[in-house]
Amino acid sequence: ADLIIFNSNYTKNKTIKNFKRSKNINHKIIYPAFIQNCSKIKNHKNKYDLCTVARLEYRKGHHLVFEAMSILKKIHGISLKYAILGDGPELSRLKDLVTKYSLNGQVDFISQDYPSEKIFKNSSIHIMPTLTTPGSVEGFGISNIEAASFGLPCIVSNSGGTPESIDGNGIIVKENNPKQLVNSIINIKKKYKSYSK
Repeated sequence: ADLIIFNSNYTKNKTIKNFKRSKNINHKIIYPAFIQNCSKIKNHKNKYDLCTVARLEYRKGHHLVFEAMSILKKIHGISLKYAILGDGPELSRLKDLVTKYSLNGQVDFISQDYPSEKIFKNSSIHIMPTLTTPGSVEGFGISNIEAASFGLPCIVSNSGGTPESIDGNGIIVKENNPKQLVNSIINIKKKYKSYSK
């Protein structure tokens, strides 16, 4: 190959580490693009406080959002509405966790056939606290770019290439840390206009 194109610095560094010969080949990082006319930035009085647009896989961290929502409800008296758009192998387990964390009526599971644009327009914050698992890691996180185009701040973890997808449009938390998710949600809600810009 004359050139290797990566979707993040994370994937570039991982490739060079595992395939030493690739270090001598020209490389370039091109972040995935989301091209669509951006809607006007709206206020955050929407149907959903939080949303995640992603395949329903363990590494996307939906379960950590549930844990954070439970803490917000029990300790801070804050009850949030959460939209999850996507399908995947975690659906059944996630539905069980809604009951476990007493979040019935707060979480809506929406089929991936539903337009993500409508979810973004009806939500305030995009949250995707990805995890690194033995078999997989998030290389970038295109849905964070999509969310930003609708004025949604993002909360992500420091796993893989995910932090590169928000470029200052939100907060990066430590991987697998529901308490930091709680603090980040509160922080964004307090300074929403600033983050939304």
